[in-house]
Amino acid sequence: KKLMSFVGTPSKKIKLNDSSMSSSLEELDLKSLNKFSRQNAALGAETTAKLIKMKVLIVGLRGVGMETAKNLALQGAGAMTLIDTAVVVAKDVGVNFFLRESDIGRVRSEVVAPRLRELNPLCTVAIASALNDTVILNHSAIVITSALPLSELIEINEVCRKHSIPFFYAFTGGVCVNIFVDHGSNHVIHDPDGEKPIQKLISDITPLNSEECLVRYETPEGQIAMAINGGSFEISEVVGIESINNKIYPISHDYKEPVKTVRIPFRYSTELGHQYRFGGVMTEKKVPISYPMKSLAELLKNPGQLVSTDLLTFSEYQQHLAFFATLKFAESNKNKLPAANSKQEAAAVVQIAKDLLASKLVDVEGLEVDDAFVQKYALHAAVELQAMAAFVGGVLAQEVVKVTGKFTPIPGFFHFAAMEALPDEEEGTEVKDVAPRDSPQDELAAVYGWQFVQQLGDLRYFMVGCGALGCEFMKNFALNGVCCGPEGKLFVTDADRIELSNLTRQFLFREHNVGQPKSRAAAAMAQQMNPKFNVEAMELFVGAKSEDVFNDDFWGRLSGVCNALDNMEARIYVDTQCVKYEKSLLESGTMGPSGNVDTICPFKTRTYRDGGDAAEGGGVPMCTLRNFPHLTEHCIEWARDQFELLFVKLGPSCATCLSFLDDNDDGLAMFEQKIREKAASEAGAAFFDIRSVTSLAKVAASPSIGGAAQLAFDLFHFLFRDRILDLQAAFPANSRMVDPK
Repeated sequence: KKLMSFVGTPSKKIKLNDSSMSSSLEELDLKSLNKFSRQNAALGAETTAKLIKMKVLIVGLRGVGMETAKNLALQGAGAMTLIDTAVVVAKDVGVNFFLRESDIGRVRSEVVAPRLRELNPLCTVAIASALNDTVILNHSAIVITSALPLSELIEINEVCRKHSIPFFYAFTGGVCVNIFVDHGSNHVIHDPDGEKPIQKLISDITPLNSEECLVRYETPEGQIAMAINGGSFEISEVVGIESINNKIYPISHDYKEPVKTVRIPFRYSTELGHQYRFGGVMTEKKVPISYPMKSLAELLKNPGQLVSTDLLTFSEYQQHLAFFATLKFAESNKNKLPAANSKQEAAAVVQIAKDLLASKLVDVEGLEVDDAFVQKYALHAAVELQAMAAFVGGVLAQEVVKVTGKFTPIPGFFHFAAMEALPDEEEGTEVKDVAPRDSPQDELAAVYGWQFVQQLGDLRYFMVGCGALGCEFMKNFALNGVCCGPEGKLFVTDADRIELSNLTRQFLFREHNVGQPKSRAAAAMAQQMNPKFNVEAMELFVGAKSEDVFNDDFWGRLSGVCNALDNMEARIYVDTQCVKYEKSLLESGTMGPSGNVDTICPFKTRTYRDGGDAAEGGGVPMCTLRNFPHLTEHCIEWARDQFELLFVKLGPSCATCLSFLDDNDDGLAMFEQKIREKAASEAGAAFFDIRSVTSLAKVAASPSIGGAAQLAFDLFHFLFRDRILDLQAAFPANSRMVDPK
């Protein structure tokens, strides 16, 4: 409503001060609301407004630091200060998308700052020459991605805790990632999961004792059936115990109690006239939760319960020990990490790990040093792989967003290792050609060897779609040298044009690109990152109608396919083609803050189509939609269904019916037969067709404003009076559905 009132005055500002929003919510103008519309849908306008007033300090601008800064700029962070006085070297160009080979020898922060401003002109980007207390206290969050001495990290963390400034640290070495998060001892979560509130239908309420009652519930049709064990819920629409309504209760569930029941603190007494009759809805309410966090020094010794990231070998605690030992090694070697592929220095890290356990500096019950794991970790601790940097930058930026109270933070440490992605270790197959060549791909070669880098360069890949995921893929391909060799080529196609709302998540686009083809604009920007990137941009849909372009010869010469699509029809088609031509497929998708990825390999995995069913309860049954839309989402879907019926299908349907009468001598009989056939399976739809045809025919015979108004009047009463009266007659208030089983 507020938006509609300002449609004619785009210069005015809208103050989103709904009762559900805090007083700290900033004003957003119409352009900002348009630009961040997708983000507002996923995170909420209040979260976006808090981000706009946030000032973030980022220390270290190689891969992880730059990815984090990019993501925060796209999400609307109000100000960022960058600290990195190191000069650009060749290997930096392969991990930082804002660096070019022509920048080698210049100071990193001075090079990237103006290019970061282009991503979000509303974000103030400044440079600081040193990290000190004055700089720290001028910011609302601190992100450190450079390998500072461990003692200095602990000291900075304590300063941040003292002044309630969230502290974030990330370390990535080879295929291993370590993230530390500390929002301070006074952090409050306002929305723990970002999901829409759960709703349950109450089927019965019975007393338990003088202070509690037991509520039995059912899951509404169209929702995923899941048990609820805790939280706060508002109860409403209960008939028979009116005093229980419109209040928020903390709920609990004991495993000894029946399934689909919860306890609430309410005195149920027949003496007070309480007698449950029917009805009732339980709606989840997001209430503030205190979430105090521990310091870096405390969690280094014992990280507590870690986030599970390795369900095969459960290596999280082993990685914590390896991480601590690596920082200790650097601290005793003038802040230098173990040299890449140095077995001697890796062995020294293993010994430090043993000393940490022996001295109880790491005190985790039952933990013993896994020499092989720690050695693998240390061999590449000084190597920053671009793909891992992109991953860490996404996680770290999301953690910064949680400063707003949206979502539950990582509880201290997060350790992730992709050891399965390392080259085979069979005797005689070790990677040997790993020496640096003063190239952007030096660090990639340090792990996988130069032969692998060359193979990546000669790939012929097909990327379908060039939106948010497509931009990330193209950036990663360019920085890693994929399709950059003499035989390599990336084919990318996307028929869409760039919109203003795309700019908050599709970082290869700028405001001057609005209206341009996505594929061509993204290709041009990616080639600036790597001039050797061989890419052909197209503006075609991929489907049966474009098989004259995407023919047998095209598919047959591909090395693989990467999907960056937003619809199932295209996904299924590409999957079918990959099966037909025996090509690997990288499939992925996002929805709000959630995402998924599937790697599909011929003869090794199931196809995308056969990969699994969608989550149960993902749709509303049509009988519920048409007859009993009792929840908010039911009503929205019902309205969308009616819109489709009235403004998309009705015209062609009536034209088809009338054509029988106009073009055939036996048209009336054919029309009657058609309606009877439809009535056999969809009686309601057939009746609607008859009523629509007769009404439209009358109006068409003598078109007038009055006739159109009468048609709208009749339709309104049909939808909102006649159908409801019919339902009430068919299903009186005392009727019950009986299960025939």
